[in-house]
Amino acid sequence: MKRQAGVALITVLLIVALVTVVCAAMISRQQLTIRAVGVPLTQRQAMHYALGGERLAQAILQRDAKAGNANQPLDHLQEAWAKPLPDYPVDGGTISVHIEDLAGRFNLNSLVRDKQVDSIALARFERLLRRLEIQAPYAQRLVDWLDADQEVSGENGAEDGAYLLEQPPYRAANRLLSDASELRLLLGMTELDWRKLKPWVAALPADAALNINTASALLLSTLAEPLSVDSAKALVAARGAQGYPDVAGFLSQSALAGMGVQAQGLSVGSQFFRVSSRVRLGDGERVLQSLLQRDAQGKVYVLARDFAQSWPLPEARPTKE
Repeated sequence: MKRQAGVALITVLLIVALVTVVCAAMISRQQLTIRAVGVPLTQRQAMHYALGGERLAQAILQRDAKAGNANQPLDHLQEAWAKPLPDYPVDGGTISVHIEDLAGRFNLNSLVRDKQVDSIALARFERLLRRLEIQAPYAQRLVDWLDADQEVSGENGAEDGAYLLEQPPYRAANRLLSDASELRLLLGMTELDWRKLKPWVAALPADAALNINTASALLLSTLAEPLSVDSAKALVAARGAQGYPDVAGFLSQSALAGMGVQAQGLSVGSQFFRVSSRVRLGDGERVLQSLLQRDAQGKVYVLARDFAQSWPLPEARPTKE
């Protein structure tokens, strides 16, 4: 009798153990299922919050256009869009939004306009390379990358013949850049040189001008060979709280006297902006980078979106300006 009772007890214990293992497996699988379903929902929620950050930036830029002079667009770094925005609380997290004027960067596509090399823009880009202590002849190679022909620009240019020798082989684009990151495809472009250039350049329509009210001292120094970065800092200081009202006022500054700086490719207003929206929900984070264009009527359009970036955006510029 005692033996039978012992066998029964062991059987009960085995059944309890088996049920425990099965229940644990079911709970574990349920948790994985909940997580698998929850993560996409959180990501989708974060995406919509990021789009809300983009919409906020559009509203700020539209409001700025309405407050300005329609006949003479003027954008400077003391306007609401250029000032740091606070983090906005949402259920379970926060939204951070940053707006940058891309017209405050050198426009890479300006080197070729109307199928012709823009010698003024080319000279400015060559100076930018020297200011950044980049020795490779990327200016001539960029001209060949942008123009539609297969004629090599100068002794340091590069067309299909040079790129087809690379491993793997490829061809010159022979069109305008869609994104500044395409510079990495230029012949000989190193990761170090790309990182030096990245904070200072943008890929905009060829006729998009440099905004002298938002450009850094380093970029302003590229307007003339004798103009040093220190002298350009005086030009930045002279902008004051309201910026230069027009290009003529900028060119009349004593720091530019006798340097022959031309008005071509310069402006005091901007059309293109980059908006970075970061959403933090719980332990997760999602970043949206948006390219916006504001037309002459003040309407703001979304030209491109990129969810593959990381924060912080845009890149912090080096202290050397």
